[in-house]
Amino acid sequence: MADPGGGLMRRLAVLYAAWLPLPRRVVLGALLMPLALGASPARAGGEASTAGPTALEIGLELLDASGAESGTFRPGEPITLRITVGNPGTTPQHLDFSSARTHDAIVRTAGGREVWRWSHGRQFAQMLSQLTLAPGESHELSLRWDPSQSGGAGAREGDYVAVGLVPALGAPIESGPVAFAIRAAE
Repeated sequence: MADPGGGLMRRLAVLYAAWLPLPRRVVLGALLMPLALGASPARAGGEASTAGPTALEIGLELLDASGAESGTFRPGEPITLRITVGNPGTTPQHLDFSSARTHDAIVRTAGGREVWRWSHGRQFAQMLSQLTLAPGESHELSLRWDPSQSGGAGAREGDYVAVGLVPALGAPIESGPVAFAIRAAE
């Protein structure tokens, strides 16, 4: 018997998604949720929606010890990495997280070798949480990198690139790379 309204298909998709363990729900969510919302099976998992977390903007600023934005730092000078996530859209945006790790940052040499990752060596509580950004709202997160504490590799003079991350479930967001230098004062 045909189900012209697709009601049976929606109910089955929702029941199947609820039965799956959380990691599989996240992976299959892109396929099942459009079915549950009434999309035709041919379009399920199709084009990315601008209404989802991909519509968010992420920025990264590097601040010196005085709090001023800078692109050049002295060896051993602490650097604050300020990550800003904003919702430029007209609808609220939700970011879901599977742990207390809601942000991260990576510093690499200009050649691409990772010298520091904020989350490296840290433990995070395993918990589900959500950050909701209203239209026009932004959220700031600040991390501090002390190059002298990076096993010596980060304390060297040279050119570096920093990237800010928001590890949201199903749609992690990464800032564009921000180039900076560590140079001795002349």
